Amino acid sequence: MKRPRIAEGTSRRVRAVLACGILLGTGAIGTTALWSTSAATVSGTFTTAALDIRANDEKSYAFDFSGPVYPGYTTAPRVINVQNKGATAFTYRVSVSSGQPVGRGMQLKMTADTACSGTAIVSAHPITENPVVVSAGRGPLSAGTGAEALCVQLTMPASGVSQSVAGTSGTVLLTFDATSA
Repeated sequence: MKRPRIAEGTSRRVRAVLACGILLGTGAIGTTALWSTSAATVSGTFTTAALDIRANDEKSYAFDFSGPVYPGYTTAPRVINVQNKGATAFTYRVSVSSGQPVGRGMQLKMTADTACSGTAIVSAHPITENPVVVSAGRGPLSAGTGAEALCVQLTMPASGVSQSVAGTSGTVLLTFDATSA
């Protein structure tokens, strides 16, 4: 097979442009290959767990501290049984807050017993409007049957309480948040 010949009168520039066209055309053809692949995996079986934290067998447990509250007064002990009714062990934390001035004038004492006579988890802790964690990492409580008794008492300090709370009532909110262990 004979190669086509370019006429003798053709300039060098035309020959250079033709040669570049051949090179560019060959380069484009040489890079048109495309490789790709894909793979899929399936996870093993997994199961979700249900957390169910209770206070004295209730999702929301309310109680009253009996008697009038006045400067220097400490309430009678109240026991809260924190229980795990769920399907997995958990740890929990306790936070405290109050939306009323009289509640924010109180201080919290909490122990891990039924008489408020054991070592204090928190003692004379001021109560604020926004929730403050007073104890974290409690537990772990075992699934279904785990429980811990917490004894709580409120004290109104002997001094430093505003006279504006006299004759008012209020609440203190203890919140228990669980995390799987």
